[in-house]
Amino acid sequence: MSLPANISTVTDTALKTYYELYDLACLKTLNDYNEAINCFNKLLLQNKGLSEQEKEYYKLCVARNIERNKERDKSGKPMKCKYCNSTRYSKRYCENCIREYLRGEFSKWSSDDETVDKFIQKNQLQSSVPPYILEWIPFENDQFENITYLTDGGFSKIHCAKWKRGPIIDWDENKREFIYDGPIDVVLKSLNDSSEKFYDEASDISSLGMLMWEVFAEYPPFHDQPHDTDLALAIVSGKRPPMLSEIPDIFQQLILKCWKKDAKERPEIEEIRRIVNKEFINVYEDEELMVKYENKRATEFLETPKSPHPTRYTSGLLSIGDTENFKINSQFASNCSYYVCTFTNLHTLTNIYY
Repeated sequence: MSLPANISTVTDTALKTYYELYDLACLKTLNDYNEAINCFNKLLLQNKGLSEQEKEYYKLCVARNIERNKERDKSGKPMKCKYCNSTRYSKRYCENCIREYLRGEFSKWSSDDETVDKFIQKNQLQSSVPPYILEWIPFENDQFENITYLTDGGFSKIHCAKWKRGPIIDWDENKREFIYDGPIDVVLKSLNDSSEKFYDEASDISSLGMLMWEVFAEYPPFHDQPHDTDLALAIVSGKRPPMLSEIPDIFQQLILKCWKKDAKERPEIEEIRRIVNKEFINVYEDEELMVKYENKRATEFLETPKSPHPTRYTSGLLSIGDTENFKINSQFASNCSYYVCTFTNLHTLTNIYY
């Protein structure tokens, strides 16, 4: 959605506040979208950090997003589309109309790989509501400018650039065309290797536990140890970072569950989301608890420890022999459904935006 004339830019703080209020409204109303709009507007009225112009802008944003979610989730009162006569659930969007528009564009683009083309086409037909639309963007079609080399990653060369058109952000039903969010700054990666390594969801859950630990600790797990084969074997055997007293009890329990050696004992992602959402509401509605959290963050965290060992915080494969490979795969396979294990330095960004 374009910014109104009286707002030149949206600050990170304002955007974060918007998503906090929006998420809270949806959680409190159990995703009853009509009630969520009313709840959001009440929370917005009580907020003292946003300007009146920002509040008016975010009212428009939430109205658009609610209409989008109604169509995406097929929620609310069904109605007939005047353009295609199919059933729709939003006054603003008709997924079938957008789907047929996308289908008509199939002949106008190609990745030159039939498998990739079919995957993107299938995805577009199954998820046709902006901004959840996967696209093939060819690098050679002059969409990018100011391309600047940034660094090398473990598996890629990384560049920053300006994407002139930008991603799909909305749909203009009257003009029958997409609205784009450009120009925007983007990061481009040129892959050096995509060797089809396998992993399963349980590995993601374990990694999520590491991420939660690092967000609270504010330094990487195993920062004081060399990131080598010995550490990889130790992690597969059950080695975990020490639990910190600064981490609230409910998150300590959740992190420990994510780290269970037996993958079958780890929580499902829906359980994690439910616990985090519940705690989010509790903290947001309890001023004393919010102050307690902020005080912990301000006073109890130590300065990031210096590591005595050289580490590189990029993804990469360890060069290990057949014996170590066998040890890792044997231990890994006893708990997981796949038989391939790669080791990645355990470092993630701690600036999490809502």
